[in-house]
Formats: sequence, C-alpha cells, structure tokens
Amino acid sequence: MCKGLGRLNLEEVCSHLCGGRAENPGGGEGISVHPTGIRTQISPSSAVQYIAKCYIFYGTLVFLWLEFIWETYLGLRQHRVYKNAIEIPLELEGIFDEQTYVNARLYGWDRNSFVITQDIISIVTLTLHILFNVYYHAWNLSGHVLRKLGYVTFNETLQTVLFVFFMDILNVIKTLPISLYYTFVLEENYGLNTRTVGLFLEDTLKLFVLVQLVVFLLVSAMIFLIHTAGEYFFTYLWGFTVLLSLIISNLFPTYIAPLFNNYTQLPEGELRSNIESLAASMNFPLSEIYVMETSDRTSHSNAYFYGFWNNKRIVLTNSLLKQPDEESDSDEDSDENKMTPKGLEDDEVLAIVAHELGHWQMNHIPLQIVLNYSLMLVSYTLIGFLFKQDSLYRAFGFVDQGAPIFIKLVLILQFILTPYIALINTLLTNVSRRMEFQADDFAVSLGFREKSRRALIKIHKDNLAFPDYDWMYSTWYHSHPTLLERLRRLTED
Repeated sequence: MCKGLGRLNLEEVCSHLCGGRAENPGGGEGISVHPTGIRTQISPSSAVQYIAKCYIFYGTLVFLWLEFIWETYLGLRQHRVYKNAIEIPLELEGIFDEQTYVNARLYGWDRNSFVITQDIISIVTLTLHILFNVYYHAWNLSGHVLRKLGYVTFNETLQTVLFVFFMDILNVIKTLPISLYYTFVLEENYGLNTRTVGLFLEDTLKLFVLVQLVVFLLVSAMIFLIHTAGEYFFTYLWGFTVLLSLIISNLFPTYIAPLFNNYTQLPEGELRSNIESLAASMNFPLSEIYVMETSDRTSHSNAYFYGFWNNKRIVLTNSLLKQPDEESDSDEDSDENKMTPKGLEDDEVLAIVAHELGHWQMNHIPLQIVLNYSLMLVSYTLIGFLFKQDSLYRAFGFVDQGAPIFIKLVLILQFILTPYIALINTLLTNVSRRMEFQADDFAVSLGFREKSRRALIKIHKDNLAFPDYDWMYSTWYHSHPTLLERLRRLTED
C-alpha cells in the first residue's frame, strides 16, 4: 500500500502539485508548505519511486476490479439466457424431456448465481489482501515463528514453506464454507453430489498435505535456481517448470489420482474389445483401459487418455458407462426410468473414445504442450525483466527489506501480469474450442456421427448441462463448444 515517504504522508506527496501540509518533526501542529517546499524535502529519485509505487498499487487494483466487472457482466448476460430460454431449442425437441430441460436451466441459474457471489467474495478478499499487505505480514509472521522455534539464522526456503502453509490455511478458512455450500447444497439439490461430508473433508486434507509436500520441493528448487543461475535465471526456471510439469502429468494418474479415486481395469467384453480394435486401427499405442470410480463423489462423467510415447492409457469414469437397469415392479416406474437414462450405451462410449483418439491423431496434445510452454517462456521472460524492479514490491508492503524470491514470483504472476494472463487464457480457450470441433469431425470420419450426437446429448442430460449459452460468455469461459454448436456441426455434411 502507498504509505508515507520520508516525513510526508500519501496525501501530501500525491497532492504536491497543489500544495499541502508537512509533518512537524518536532511535534505539534503540521505546517503549511508550498509545492516547491515539498520538492526541497525529498529527492527526485525518491519522488519518482513513490509515484511509481502508487501507480503500480492503484493500477493493480483498478485492473483486478475491471476484470471482475467484465466477468460479472458476462455472468449477468448468461443469467439473462437462463431467465429467457424457457422453451426447449428446436434442435432438442423430442430429445430433451421437459423436466430435464427445466432442471438443467434451474441448475445453471443457481450455479451462475453462486459463481457471481463467489467472485464478489473473491475480489473483496483480494482487495483486502492488497490494502492490508497480507503477504508482507504473513512473511514476517513466518520469520517470527521460525525464530521462536530456534532458527536464528535466516533460512529463506524454510520461511517460504511456512509462509505458503499460513497462506494455505487462510485460503482453506476462506474457501471451505463456500465449497461445502456448493457441494452439499447446490449440487445436492440437483442430485449431482454423491460425496459424504467425511469423504469431502478427507479429500480436502489429502490435497492440503499433498500441496505442502510439492511446495517444499518446488520452493527449494526455485530458490536454489534463482540464487545460482545468474541474470538469465528465468530460462533455467522455465526448463525446470517444464520438466516438473511433464513428470507430474505422467505420475498424477498413476500415483496421485488413486489417492482420491479407485481405478480398475475395464472388464473383458464387447466394449473393451471394440476400444482395443479402434485403437489398433489407428496404431494408437494403447497399454490399458481403466475405469475410474467417481460415483462415490459426483455423478458428473468424463473420459481422457494419458501417457508418454508407446504407453498410452484410456480412462473412463464409471458414471460414463451404462448403469445396470434397476428393475421396477410397476410399468409406470419403468417408463419413467427410461426417460432419464444414466450412462452411455457401448457404441456411444466408443464414439467418445473416437473423439479422444482424434485429439491424438491430430497431434493436439503436442501442439497444446508447445503452445503452453511457449507462452510460459514469455511469462518467465517478463518475470526476468520485472524481478529486480523493487518498486513493484514496495507497492505491496515490502519497503524496508526487499521481497523474498517466492513472493516476488507470486506478486508478479498474481497481480502484475494479470492482463497478460487474461489474454493468453482467452487465446488458449479458443484454441481448445477449435480442437474440440476437429476431434468431433474426426469421430464423424470414422462413422460415429449419429452415435456422437446421442452421446453428447446423454452426457449433457446426465450432468444437467444447459445446452444454450450467451456467445460472449461462452467465448470467454468455455474450452469446449456448447452442445448446440456441436450438434449443428455434427449435422453438417
């Protein structure tokens, strides 16, 4: 926060062009001074630094609030869609039953209201963080705790790890009530949550512990690299980040994801044989097909593949697969169940797998990796340029001592580079949408046009995903095209 410079307060320096009042160093009432009088009491370089600090501080706040206002505007546009889209779209008449459509619209309305409320809470707490220099005080608290524990000599790595721990605790306090409401009120009301409170808390604790372990390794390596790599540390930091992300992306499904979900091999049968045959016809190096048990946490469904080189694995959530029919004693109940089936038929699952294999066939994953890491290199280059600009950190409370390495990175990425990150996120979102269309086209080329249509419709019905969105909202947020956009594309010859 912009505080006094030397013997002057913020109001005095920022209003130096029109005169002001200076503090009497001997005590007593302040004395009136002329603008030229202020100039004689501070050095030009100090004034420039102070004004730069003010510009950074208020510029950051202004942009964060402008982004919040923009995203709230988009949310309100989508809110209007939920309000006015009473009738089932022509493309879905006879496909979406009235009750499912109404539930999807109401779920979308409630979820959108929740997100807007969450964004309001987020921008207010973030503003308070900046105004009250929370990072600065959390850093000092970390040092104080270490000294109490007997660490007299400054240890930046340990203090950074403790700082992250305190900030994560604060984040859990802020977000836990919101997450509980979203899971056990909003999702529960629409039958989309299957988690118990105990399982939710268990997952939260596991994730918290896992983050602390990763942070310890990450912080240690980053601080070492920046201290030893010299002026072009950002290139080494980029290389380390690329290597680490590739390792984690490969290890996550095998060693980390099973901490939260059970993985079993897809049983032998027609579906497994058809998937293996489809993969073999494309020379896809399939090594295994897994079913991920997510039904004890959510009814949302998904499918993906992972792995490097000749060791690819396909993962299907169990909620994606056709669930065994529950026999009913009454024909009325049986008819009602048929109106809202859960899961996909085998040929529809095969269409989804064909879509995923389309991403592989068209090299979407390597292209996304190259694009992401190239943009990351640009970000790290900007970090390298901004890293030694002390005025950036003075704006956030680090005046008397320089900001520590990790906090420099956090402040630059979270606040200073916010406009750039918003821009590249929009770019990546729209690249992803284009790739989804291409993967759909690939599935169609394999003869899965109608099966893909049926699969997409069922997935949206099972997940209560609303089929219609405001175009500006969708362009900004959605990495996948909307259901109506994909259905229109699938009906084209």
